[in-house]
Order: sequence, then C-alpha cells, then structure tokens
Amino acid sequence: MDGKTALRREGKPAYTQADLQRITAGDLRARLERIDNRQAHAIAAKLWKAVELQYTNQYGQLMLKDSHTLLRMAGNSLRHRLLARLEALRRVDFGDIVVEGPPRMELMIANLHPFVRFLHPPLRLKKTEDSAAHLLRYLEFIENPEQSVPESFRRSWLFVGGMFGFLIMPMLMLVLFIDRVREAKWLLIVGFAVMLGGVILSGFQLAGFGRLRTISLYISFTDEFVNLDEEQEMESGEQGDAEA
Repeated sequence: MDGKTALRREGKPAYTQADLQRITAGDLRARLERIDNRQAHAIAAKLWKAVELQYTNQYGQLMLKDSHTLLRMAGNSLRHRLLARLEALRRVDFGDIVVEGPPRMELMIANLHPFVRFLHPPLRLKKTEDSAAHLLRYLEFIENPEQSVPESFRRSWLFVGGMFGFLIMPMLMLVLFIDRVREAKWLLIVGFAVMLGGVILSGFQLAGFGRLRTISLYISFTDEFVNLDEEQEMESGEQGDAEA
C-alpha cells in the first residue's frame, strides 16, 4: 500500500446517534473519491453499489438521495442495532484482507459447515477486487473464524421457516376446525390476518438485516482507507465559513 492510503489500524472511530443524524448518504458516497488504494477502492465501490441496491425499487429507480441521513437510511427503529454493528466492526481489520487477497478469504471460511457448502457453494475469488460479495456473505467469519454457518444463511432459513409456518398453520387450523369456521366466519379472517402478518414480519426481519449489514460493512471498510480526521476538519471549516 502506498503512503497516501490512510489505514486506521490503531483504532477505527466510534459512532454515536448524533453521527447518524449528521452523516448523509452523500458523505458516504464521497468517501470513494478519497481512497487511493486501487484494490480497496474497487471493493468499496462494489460495496456502495450493494448499499444503493438496498434502496432501489422494483422498477430499478434509486430512492436514496444525497441528503438522506444515516438515521433515515437505517430507519429510526434500527438505529441502536446499526450503532452496535458499527461498534463490533471496529475490531475488524479489513486492511489485512486487501493485502492478502483471495487466500485470506478462503482461510476465513475454513470452518464453513459442509451442509452450507452443499446448498450455497462458496464464491471462487480470483482477484482481491472481487472480495465485496464475499465480505457481504461471510462478514461474521471475519469477526469470528470459529463460526460454521453465516448469519445470512440462518436468517434466510428463518425467513423460509416463517413463511412456511405462517402460510401452512392457518390453513391447517381451518381444515381441522372447518365446522367451527362455518359457524364463526370471523375465524377465517383471523387465520388469514395471522398469515399475512407473519409473511410481512418475516420479510421485514430479512430486509432490515440486509440493509444494516451492507451499510455497516461499507462504513467500517472505508473507515480504514480514508482520512476521517481530514473529513471532520473540512466539515468544521465549512460550518465556520457558513457562520461567518
């Protein structure tokens, strides 16, 4: 790595709720321009694309604006989970991953469970620049190499299980108590309400997890490759000019 690259191995910054209200999507995207390391920039750019994908609707339109704060991006109800995720990632050194490349990635998932390998074969990396998808899928393995099942895999199966349970159970109850349903039509409404509510809740737990995971990974990764002290000085200078 060249001397211009600011790796913050001595400790990445801590974030507070005030930071969530201050930092905007435009601030996060602008970090890309200040990453000098070619490989790190390529990874960060792909991670940012993954962030934008979280805010792209079914018509391919990006709903994320530069003025949107981190608090709005995460959702007010998930702010504490985002802060906790960022705090946990302060201990992770992504610089080593960039330096060592694909061999480091393969070593990271050495304990991946055979069942997971069979259902969801690991990505085959040829270049360090292709590490973004690998980081998103196996983020927990960087924090704890002893793990055997990715959190995303667990939650995906939880989603499938929730969908199955909430779809099948009300129908099973209707079949078992069909005579009572004929007498009390409201049981039919309750059954389908439970089914619909379960589907929505299952979707929210998976969507919220993916959004926080992607945002926190992008922030923590770029924390190591940009000069955040310089960023804060620039912001302070802009505020001083505005007050003057």
